[in-house]
Order: sequence, then C-alpha cells, then structure tokens
Amino acid sequence: MTTIVPEEVGEVPAPHAGRSRNRDRIAVWAIATPLLLMAVVFLLAPWLGLPDPNRQRLSDSLLEPVWITGDWGHVLGTDKLGRDLLSRLVEGGRIVLLLAVCGTLAGLIPGVLLGMVAGYRGGWLDAVVSRFVEAWMAIPGLLFAIVILIGTGRSLAVLVGVLGLLTWPLYARVVRADAIALKHRPFIAALRTAGVPTWRLMVSHMLPNVASTVLVIGALQTGGSVLIESGLSFLGIGVVSPQISWGAMLAEGRDELTKAWWVAVFPGVAISIVVLLTNLLGDALRRRFDPRSRRY
Repeated sequence: MTTIVPEEVGEVPAPHAGRSRNRDRIAVWAIATPLLLMAVVFLLAPWLGLPDPNRQRLSDSLLEPVWITGDWGHVLGTDKLGRDLLSRLVEGGRIVLLLAVCGTLAGLIPGVLLGMVAGYRGGWLDAVVSRFVEAWMAIPGLLFAIVILIGTGRSLAVLVGVLGLLTWPLYARVVRADAIALKHRPFIAALRTAGVPTWRLMVSHMLPNVASTVLVIGALQTGGSVLIESGLSFLGIGVVSPQISWGAMLAEGRDELTKAWWVAVFPGVAISIVVLLTNLLGDALRRRFDPRSRRY
C-alpha cells in the first residue's frame, strides 16, 4: 500500500489560503499608500503655499527646525544660504519622482520587448540577445553613468536615458526566462496552431502573464533609480542647479554636520524612506503574485 505524504498532495488548497491572499493585499496597500501620498504632495507643491525653494536670505542662514528654536516660517529650518529646507525637500521630491518613474519606464519598455522576443523566438536571436545582456551587465554601472554624463552633458533627459541603460538588462533576462517557459504551455501551442499572429500572441497572451513579474522588478528598480540619481547628484554630476536633488542637498550639508545637522539629515532621511518603501513594496508585490512565497 502506497503511503501519501503531505508534500504529494499539491492540489488541495490550504485552509487559510484566502486569508493569506487578503493579508498580502492589505500589505501592498499599506506600503503603497504613503508612497502615493508623498507623490501627491510632490505634484501639488506649487499650490501648497510653501516658500520659494531657491530664495536666498543670508539673514535666515542655518535656522534651526521649529521644535528646537526655529519658527513656523521655516518648519525644518534653513541651509547656509537661508533657503527653506521643507520647500527644497518637496521640490527635490518632484525631481526624484520624475526621474525614478521615467527612468524605470526607460529601462522597462526595451527590456521587456527584447526579453519577450528573444525568449519566444529562440535560436540565434536568443543567443545574440543573451550574450549582449551578459556583456552589458558586466559594465560597472556607476562608472558608465559618470562617463556618459560627463561626455554628453547633465540634463534630466540624459539622466533618464542613463537610468534606462542601467536597468533594462534585468528586465530582459527575467522576461526572457518567463517567455521560454510560456511558449511551451499548451494554451500558447493551441493559439499558435489556430493561426494567431505572433505579435498578437505575445501582446495579448504572453505579456499579461509576465506583467506581475515586471511590476515587482519595476518597484524594486524605482528605489534603485532613486539611489543612483542621489549618488550622482551627491558627486556633483547629477541634477543641474537651480533644479533640486536630495543627493545635492546631502552634499551641501555634509560640511555643516557639526553645527547644522538638519541640513544633511533631512535629505538623507527622505532618500532612506523612499528607497525603503519601494523595496518593501516590491517584496509585498512578490508575495502577492508568487504563490510559492506565501506562508499559510
């Protein structure tokens, strides 16, 4: 008589599967909500009545935050040029939001297209794309970004292009693997036998099946884009003044740490919070869409 061990009964749903899915859904929204609120504040910055983030007033230099000895006119204090830190944080958040979202899309679109075509077609095309991706990923990312920015000039468009060039190989590799697995599925074979055009098969049937994976990678790469942009701006080769970047604010405040800690601490905290939330969101999305990662 054959003994059936619990691991062999894969078709029976766990008794708390529905509860686990609800918990994962709640976790996604709990993490996404503060990110959405921050995005709304950044987008509505011109209508919030905050002081001009680039207005300099040396008489207000290095004012402390309001809960120490400051005043409500500068809630988070000012920098050495008398500029309001809260206004600069919000305005810098708009630049960070723009670069992170556009940079993620700039890497996502070509990466997904190349990965799907290479995985579905196979053969020499798959070999060429795979070797190209491997060679591209061997290039030191930060060094490559520095060379591009120094050689072509610093602008938001160039920064978006650099972020896209640094992130597209990851999408291509993951989507290629998913496409190879999908093209051998029975429903894909049936559609191909029925004469469905290749472009329609990939767009209407394969792309929705890899969308959850792409969404998880996109969330994680958004935090990575924030770190890359902040690091480049900290080095002085990122966002150009009078545009504001959290990395540039951090660089400006490092010399004032002993007498005005808030000038560097608040931009650093803002970067940390955004990167932490995006990473947590990516992990929550992975648990939400990947049944293997759920705990019942």
